[in-house]
Amino acid sequence: MHRFRASHPIVCKRNATIARHTEHGEFWKALETFLAMPYESLQPDTATFLSLLKASASSVGHLQFFRLVHDHIIRLQFDGNGIVSNALVHAYAKSGSLDEAYKVFGSSKSRNELMWGAMMFAYFQHGHGTHVLDLFSSMLENGVCADKFIYVCVLKACNLTCALNWGFYVNSEIIKKGFELDVSVAYVLVDMYAKNQSLDEASKVFRDMPAHDVVSWGALIGGYSLHGKAAYVLELFQELQCEGVQPNNVILLFVLKACLDMKLLEQGMLLHEHLIKISSEGDIALGSALVGFYSNCGEIREARKVFDSLLRKDAVAWAAMIAGYAQARCDLSALHLFSRLQEEGLKPSDATFSSIMKVCGVVRNLEAGTLLHHQFVENALELNDVVVSALTDMYAKCGKLMEAQQVFQIICHQDIVSWGAMIARFVTQCENLCALDSFQKMQAEGIKPVKTTYLCAIKACSILGPLYLGNLIHAQVIESGLETDAVVGNALINLYSKLGSFNDARKVFDSLLERDSVSWNTIIAGYTSHGYDILALRFVEEMYLNGVKLTEVTHSNILKVCGNVGAVYQGMIIHDKMLRSGQFDAVATSALLSMYANCGCLKEAWKIFEESPEKNVVSWGAITAGYALHGDSSMAKHCFLLMERQGLCLTEAVFTSMLVAFVHAGMLEEGCRLFSSVVRNQSSFLNSVHYSCITDLFGRVGRLGDAELFLQSMPILPCTSSERSLLANCRTHGKVRIGMQRFKNHAQTELMVGCG
Repeated sequence: MHRFRASHPIVCKRNATIARHTEHGEFWKALETFLAMPYESLQPDTATFLSLLKASASSVGHLQFFRLVHDHIIRLQFDGNGIVSNALVHAYAKSGSLDEAYKVFGSSKSRNELMWGAMMFAYFQHGHGTHVLDLFSSMLENGVCADKFIYVCVLKACNLTCALNWGFYVNSEIIKKGFELDVSVAYVLVDMYAKNQSLDEASKVFRDMPAHDVVSWGALIGGYSLHGKAAYVLELFQELQCEGVQPNNVILLFVLKACLDMKLLEQGMLLHEHLIKISSEGDIALGSALVGFYSNCGEIREARKVFDSLLRKDAVAWAAMIAGYAQARCDLSALHLFSRLQEEGLKPSDATFSSIMKVCGVVRNLEAGTLLHHQFVENALELNDVVVSALTDMYAKCGKLMEAQQVFQIICHQDIVSWGAMIARFVTQCENLCALDSFQKMQAEGIKPVKTTYLCAIKACSILGPLYLGNLIHAQVIESGLETDAVVGNALINLYSKLGSFNDARKVFDSLLERDSVSWNTIIAGYTSHGYDILALRFVEEMYLNGVKLTEVTHSNILKVCGNVGAVYQGMIIHDKMLRSGQFDAVATSALLSMYANCGCLKEAWKIFEESPEKNVVSWGAITAGYALHGDSSMAKHCFLLMERQGLCLTEAVFTSMLVAFVHAGMLEEGCRLFSSVVRNQSSFLNSVHYSCITDLFGRVGRLGDAELFLQSMPILPCTSSERSLLANCRTHGKVRIGMQRFKNHAQTELMVGCG
């Protein structure tokens, strides 16, 4: 290598000038001084290039200059100088040109531990942990001894790559060379083990450290926090305080998160008081974390106090407060706070936007949701998956499914998660046809359904039908290997039961490897709903033999069967089991009451009714219908009057059973009043069967003219049963003229229908 006289006074003077320009960031003046040196017959030395490369390293992005200096280094034969080459590696690395840095490194003939370390550090700085480990392996193969700096760099690379095996190796080498007592090395070891889930090893290294500073405490506590060990975080925090170490804000954040994870409101409030004492409450990160802590603990007022006290509010604080309001269903407060955020000219985060869209969907405020959507587009903000999902959900909840689909199409990466969420929304909104259509489109795009998607599709099909589509989905379930899954199997049983295909339901039931109570309840309920009560009872017997634990749903299903077939003895056995197990929820109690009422055991029914803590529309309807069916019209009237005073909203099933009972008892006044009430308030579920009941009720009490008038005024076409009921009542009461006229009308209607 060419040698220069670095002690030449004029060269030293020029080097000092270059260094002075470097210190002041005067990059081009330093360059001019360097380029003028040949004209003064001065040759640069090592110090000259070190000053230049230091200047260039501080000017990130000046690759052209680096290359120019590098060219002079080669021409003046300084490329063999290890110190200069090392500086050149640093310069290229800081500029982001790792390829050129590695080229200098690879061509150098004097690669010592400093240059190896420089190259490793360059890769680490740019997040290339794997390259660091590869270089370390090559360094060992070349017989170069690592220094403390290299070990620290490799340990940090282990964090990037989760290479715990390399971490163990470096730890053993550190012990051999006596570096384990170095606090900076031990800290990095603790951090490496903690972030790689080796918390026991992290704790061991920490305990062996000669002294614990706040940084090492932060590494250990942060590791336990990262892996959800909230209880250990709080224990370590107490130990830290006992050692007299003053925690920094990072540690306090970990502790606050632990209090939140464990829902320790009191401890969190104590920590808050500590923050006030040390004047750290105003710290942006801690203040935002406190807002989130109180919001998630349901303490909205405390959250708002902290939020209002913050001198500066970052996106996290706004998001936490708005999300807290949304979670607590303080919808107006959430909307008002979001308006404030906009008034202050702040850009809402994805989390904030998602929260406020959730509020708009919950309160069905389509106008506000649409306005926010337009603002988002006008401001050219990024519509990522989180935002699009929130928008889709808002439109779906507001009943605008077409808009929801349009927004959904914006998602760039429509994966199974986004498709599944969209299909689930359709099912939730009872838009089952749209759900099944999306299910087919998803598969047409080559995306295979998963378990949750199949469950949504099966639910939609069970409501809509037809059977062939259910068979098609079932075939896909079999192909995906999910047929034996208990949850999917139960959904398929429910699908086939609702569609009346009990052979298919039984096949699925028999194919399940594990049948839970839901499996049994579903198939029993299916048989019961279609009137196959005897088959349902057989399944109940099988359920007993298989030792399946009976649930409230099981009791309800069995009691319904017993009431339908008059099996009061079996019903009493279930009653006894309910008493022993204490399984008396509202549904099971109503089913028990209905069973006794249907079987004519009215004293037992009334006793259960009186003892029931919650008297709902089902129990009122059951006891009223029970008295009516079994001829006690006075008690039926009494119960009906009491029920009316309660102002309960009837269901279709309760209305039908009560109407049938009033017809059976000939309770015209009560039947008409009940029917009129439904016509006024809940006419949506009226059908021909209900109109037929009123026609029959008029006929039974001999008011055939009124029956005929009612039949003629029906808003829907009278069914055959209505006509036959009127004809039968005409014969019973000797009304030949009305009977002949209705017969002619009925015959003509059937003839016209037949010709059509």
